[in-house]
Amino acid sequence: MGEGSGERFIQQKYRELHKAAPVKHEQARRKRAGEVFTEKPPEMIRDFMQVLERTHLTHRDDPRVMERIKRHYHKKHVIEASDIPQSYWNAQAKMMIEEGRGGDLEMSGIKKKTLKDKSGNERTDYLFPDNLKKL
Repeated sequence: MGEGSGERFIQQKYRELHKAAPVKHEQARRKRAGEVFTEKPPEMIRDFMQVLERTHLTHRDDPRVMERIKRHYHKKHVIEASDIPQSYWNAQAKMMIEEGRGGDLEMSGIKKKTLKDKSGNERTDYLFPDNLKKL
C-alpha cells in the first residue's frame, strides 16, 4: 500500500466525509494559522485524522482530557431516556403484548393511559417507570 492509501480508502468508503464540518473546520483552522491547507478529499481526511490522533492518542495519560473527550462523545452520540419519544415506549409495550408477555407489563409497573385526540380517535400510551427506562 502506498502513501495516502488509507486516506483514499476512507474517502472511497465514506464519500462525503471530506464535507463533514469537523474535517472542513480543520482546513479552515490551517488556513487561518497560515499553514498548508488543501481541498483534496484524501488530504483533508489525512489532516483530520492527524487531529484525532493528536487529541485522542497523545492524551491517554491525562484523565482530565480523556474525561472531556468522553463527555463530548457522550453528548453527541448518546440519547437520554427523557429524549426517547413516547412512540418508542408504546412500540415496546405492543411488542411485549404480541409476544404473549402482556402480563409482564402490569407486573413491571407499566401503566396504560388511553387518550383521545381532537377527532375523537383513541390512542393508548404505555407509561414506563423511570427505572425501566434506564435499562
